[in-house]
Amino acid sequence: IVMPLYPSSSTASSNTLEKSYVYHIDKSTGVLETYQLALVDNKDKNQDQVCQMNLETKTCVNKSIIYKTNIVATANFPPNRERIIDIASPAVNDVRSTSTIALSDDSVLLKYVNNNICLVTTEAVTDNSSNAVPMLYTTLVDTVSGKVIYRSSIEGGSAPANAALIENTIALFYWNAKAKRSEVSSIHLYEGMIDKHGLTPLASKHSATMANKYKEAKIFSSFLSGQPLAMQKTYIMPKAITAVHHTITEQGIANKNLLVSLTTGQIFMLDQRQISPRRP
Repeated sequence: IVMPLYPSSSTASSNTLEKSYVYHIDKSTGVLETYQLALVDNKDKNQDQVCQMNLETKTCVNKSIIYKTNIVATANFPPNRERIIDIASPAVNDVRSTSTIALSDDSVLLKYVNNNICLVTTEAVTDNSSNAVPMLYTTLVDTVSGKVIYRSSIEGGSAPANAALIENTIALFYWNAKAKRSEVSSIHLYEGMIDKHGLTPLASKHSATMANKYKEAKIFSSFLSGQPLAMQKTYIMPKAITAVHHTITEQGIANKNLLVSLTTGQIFMLDQRQISPRRP
């Protein structure tokens, strides 16, 4: 169960907490459920309320607010067809310095950044026959709305599989049973692009619309957001991977490189630019 963190101010108002969501994934049943926090009714507070009694004034102090959870969305991974082998989510203490990427021709790529996502890697359930080809599925789920944001299949992919989520980037390391080698599938997600004239009076209608949408999008909504554009490329890894994470800096300005542990017991830092889908 993944619980939301309270605001850093250490005093969380009831309005803030009522906008919080938690989600639970049951690997055995393949069900992801999303819950929203809600205040309990006044008639129930007398039974569930927790407080400390001040013996001098005989009043209740440090009164805690009791919440209940209401289910708002579900996502299913049928266990008779898919088996969950890895679950990845964004690092809680990660910092994003920018949500755009400037290209050499002065155009701008808009990153698809959603902190409410969860990457579920599943393996197809086969009948253990010699002709059965292993299949790996990567599914990016919005844990607030329950929507499937992105899903792809990898023929020949099998466990062990380890994934990392970095802003708008997915890095999935797995064993290719068909080619008998370790591979990494690199996926970048984008909301769109603004051309080099998009932020000037010379902008076309489409580009100006995209620019205005980006400038006005101050609040992200999991329920109203559209599907991202995906770019994917696969690379061969010289050694098998047992675990993966990424570097984290205080301001998020430095490059976020991948940290992978190898079967040899070593730790290797992999530059994301080496496995970028936009790499020539």
